[in-house]
Amino acid sequence: MTSILDRVAQSAAHAQYSGFRPATAQEFFALRLAARLGDSASARHYAELAEQYSEGQLLAAYRWALASHLDPARRFHLELEPLKGRDPGSSGGSRLAAIRIERRAVGVAILTGEHLKHADARQLSSSQDKALGSAVGFVTRLLGKFRCESAALEIIPYGHEVQRTLIQRAVLGVLHPQAIGIVEVSKADLLAAFGYPAPRFRGEVRKIISTIYPVLNEQLGAPWTHDAAALGLYVQTERLFNNLNQPLL
Repeated sequence: MTSILDRVAQSAAHAQYSGFRPATAQEFFALRLAARLGDSASARHYAELAEQYSEGQLLAAYRWALASHLDPARRFHLELEPLKGRDPGSSGGSRLAAIRIERRAVGVAILTGEHLKHADARQLSSSQDKALGSAVGFVTRLLGKFRCESAALEIIPYGHEVQRTLIQRAVLGVLHPQAIGIVEVSKADLLAAFGYPAPRFRGEVRKIISTIYPVLNEQLGAPWTHDAAALGLYVQTERLFNNLNQPLL
């Protein structure tokens, strides 16, 4: 009988030739799990595991793997099989506003957990004052409609793109008074999360996220809504690994 570790090796060998691009939020979770375990080449195998085990079971095995001095990927698989029939479940996830800011546009995606609830974008005037006012009004209205515990923004390197920086500061001025938690993500980390091998350009990520959330292709607001949704999915998925408060099984 082929063991689970033998299947991992076979999947890794296959992945070296085929690569992996997630087509669903579940597959994106599996890709991030593989990356966290230092086993990105086996992402396709982890996607198969995500069809067999619940998110709660996979996270429990991941937590056990972190507590070990053994190779994390190997320990993960050793801990996973005994978890069949013992599922801690998983929370529905908090609500997040992912905000993508460009010089002439703002895109927002609202996610509850990994589920995309709403996406919209607003093009901005070339006039700086009008652009700032429009961005603030747009974000304020969405946050009034969708109460969010946190918000995610992409980091703008210091000294780069003055107009984007001013808009981002104005948006942060909306978020801070509402006690909304803020997460900032670099473009490099965001792109690297969406495939193995990692995508090199934002356009590749937009194609991937449009497969994960096909509704984005049916709405106005592209490509900024695509960028916001990708940012939101990344942040919400990373939270699953960073907030492992459930008891060990």
